[in-house]
Amino acid sequence: MGITILENSMNQVWFTIIEVVELMCNEKIVKKTPTERKSWDDHYMEMAEYVAEMCTCAAGRKVGAVFVRDKRVLTTGFNGVPVGFPHPDVCVRKEQGIPSGQGLDMCGCAHAEANGIANAARVGVSLMDSTLYSTTEPCALCMGALANVGVKEVIYRDEYHHKISSDIAVFAGIRVISYENLVSESKEKTFETVTIKTEPAYTFPMITKLNN
Repeated sequence: MGITILENSMNQVWFTIIEVVELMCNEKIVKKTPTERKSWDDHYMEMAEYVAEMCTCAAGRKVGAVFVRDKRVLTTGFNGVPVGFPHPDVCVRKEQGIPSGQGLDMCGCAHAEANGIANAARVGVSLMDSTLYSTTEPCALCMGALANVGVKEVIYRDEYHHKISSDIAVFAGIRVISYENLVSESKEKTFETVTIKTEPAYTFPMITKLNN
C-alpha cells in the first residue's frame, strides 16, 4: 500500500491520518529521498528533437521547433514543404553543391520556426511573450518573423550563426541562449513513497472483542 505525500500538505493533521493508516494496515509509510526529474528546458528541447523527425527535407536536414508559454506548448513546427506540396525525393541545392543557407529560392521547404508560426496562426494562437526551443539557431528571416510575433526568448541547440539574425534579436529584445550553456535555475523534484511491513504497534480493543 502506498500513499503519495505532497510536501506542502505535511501538517499535523496529515501526520495523524498517516499514523492511523499505519495502525490499521500494519504498515509503515516511509518517504524516500527526493528524486530529480529532467528540467523543463530539457523536456522541451527533447520535444523539439522529436518534432524534427517529421521533417520532409530531401537533404536530410532535420530541425524542430517548439513554442512554449507558462510551461504550456503553444505550437510546433519542423522544416518541410507547404501543405499539399509533394514531398521531394531529391534536394536540388545539395546536388548542385550549393552551401547551406544559400539558394533558398530553389527549395520549396520552409524552416521549422516559420512553419511553427504558420501553424499557430492557422488556429488563432498568439505567440506573444513565448519561448522558442529550436534544435537549430534561427536564420535572419526566421528571427525577423519571431520578432514580429512577439517571441521573447530563443533557446537553440546547434549553432547557425548569422550577424543579421543576432542584430534583429538585439533590437527586438529577444534573449538568445545556447542550450548547452544553459544552466537551469531550479530542478523540479518529485517524491515517491514506499511501505515497509511492520509488526502491529497497537491492537484496537473493539476489534479484539469482536474476534473473541
